[in-house]
Amino acid sequence: MRIRVAWRGWFIGMAAGMLSAAAPSVHDLNAQYRFSCAQCHGLDGNAKGPSGVRLPGRDLADRKWLAKQKDADLIASILNGKGAMPAFNYKLTPEDAKRLLTGVIRPMARRAP
Repeated sequence: MRIRVAWRGWFIGMAAGMLSAAAPSVHDLNAQYRFSCAQCHGLDGNAKGPSGVRLPGRDLADRKWLAKQKDADLIASILNGKGAMPAFNYKLTPEDAKRLLTGVIRPMARRAP
């Protein structure tokens, strides 16, 4: 009896952990940005990443430019790629792309000098 209860508790704990792992937090999306985006867009979004100098990486910290952009258009660019930017639809869901935009990218422009 005790083994069944312990097993059931372990299984419920594992299932809950898998469900929470399905939706990355903003912290995970910060890591995703650093890994996938900062190479061109720079850690601060200023387009001065190692590849951003030779590729036309967009300055994501440009408040005026970012304010004019619609979320749907930017999410489409993240998921489908645009110009030299590769598509990330194999790594991110549309919901993740939206959270990356609203939780990581847009705040960069607000922090920029």
